[in-house]
Amino acid sequence: MSLRALAPATAALLLTLGGCTSAGTGDAEASSDTAGSASSEASGSAESGGVDLGICERLIECAQEAGAAGVASLVGTYGEMGTCWQIPGATEQDCWVECRTQLDALSEMHPEVQSCTACLDDSDCVVPTEPYCSPTSNECTGNLECDPLESEACPPGMGCHVTPEPDPVWACTNQTGAGGQNASCTTQSDCMSGFICSGTYECMGCCAVACRQDEPGVCGPSSNCADGPFEYPPGWGACG
Repeated sequence: MSLRALAPATAALLLTLGGCTSAGTGDAEASSDTAGSASSEASGSAESGGVDLGICERLIECAQEAGAAGVASLVGTYGEMGTCWQIPGATEQDCWVECRTQLDALSEMHPEVQSCTACLDDSDCVVPTEPYCSPTSNECTGNLECDPLESEACPPGMGCHVTPEPDPVWACTNQTGAGGQNASCTTQSDCMSGFICSGTYECMGCCAVACRQDEPGVCGPSSNCADGPFEYPPGWGACG
């Protein structure tokens, strides 16, 4: 179900939270008191067996720790007795997605606040198109990132390949590329798991073993970990 009915309230909350850093001392103290009760209510729900607040609990904690002047409104919408959970036909997932959007916004506004980190693990990523928490950026993403040098980098049936969108990263995919050492390639999807489409002096437009540029010894004494004409994930190259 769409929660468009909450959109005006959501926008107002974000505007309120965005201006929290300029609040006066009295406002900050009031916000802190309200946030304290909000935190108690949020954690109480998990213990009481009531509504599963999910990521909404972290949203409330983030607003509290950031000193936001809108915690009471957040609790009224996403707390244990919040209105979001009571909308006919709405599911917990619907409310979690709303909270996910707001936490992303607060994460950008308050990167120094630990509880405002966009995601800590995959359970924080409730939007179906972005189910994974990136270990490098701590943001939800559609790519399950992997290390091509690990023997079991991906789940069965998937391989660790370079994906170009939106930035090149190593991610588990269902790509069918099977190109091994020196196999011809025009895109990264042509190479097998753990290999990278390169352009070294040994072979231009060929699959080569991936390597970390800060570990030059991985390629052996006669090869270097080099850049190529294709875009690689930061810090990575191809042995050649």
